[in-house]
Amino acid sequence: MERTAHHLSALWRPDHALLSIDFVNGFNALLRQVMLDAVNKRCPQLNHLFNKYYARDSLCFFAVEGDVLVIRGQQGSRMGCVLGSFGFDLAVQDIYEAAARHLPAATIKALTDDFNAAIPPQDSVQAQLRSAGVLFTLVRNEAKTRGLEVNMTKSCVLPPPKANGLAYTEAELLDLRPSDFPPELRICPDGIKVGGAPVGTDEFTRTFVRDTLEG
Repeated sequence: MERTAHHLSALWRPDHALLSIDFVNGFNALLRQVMLDAVNKRCPQLNHLFNKYYARDSLCFFAVEGDVLVIRGQQGSRMGCVLGSFGFDLAVQDIYEAAARHLPAATIKALTDDFNAAIPPQDSVQAQLRSAGVLFTLVRNEAKTRGLEVNMTKSCVLPPPKANGLAYTEAELLDLRPSDFPPELRICPDGIKVGGAPVGTDEFTRTFVRDTLEG
């Protein structure tokens, strides 16, 4: 995780825009059939092992207003299952590879359910943000077919720092936002979190570390 955060920070500081996408409760939302298909595609030797634990629906018990409801679970990794993270990684690999094919110039760094992309310089910062928006839409749509929903509170774009080192003003951010940019995707001018580590301005990093230590 540290290596990924340092790598993305080193790309951002000169001239790259960073896109960060997180999934809502990803491990519990992924469709199990998607996981089984991914295992069959990439590691068919493990089919028998994954089929043993994931081919059958799980029985899930929920207490609702004093009553106990039972449903058959067809989503998510089993709690404590050592295969869960590996199976999830195989299932989302196709999403990340699709993103890399769409924008081969970008540097894609994913930490399981934490997708990050560094978009290199283009004709303008606005063009970089437009590419980030297109990449976001692609990942969101691909994820949806697998039962995954993007967590909008943790997903955002960090524009490259200004040449003069000053902070972006609200007016500048409005001007930078392309007309076809996903309206729900935030532009975070100060920094983002990558695998729980801060990437961004010195002030953003100091604030993040202070809040983490005090919390």
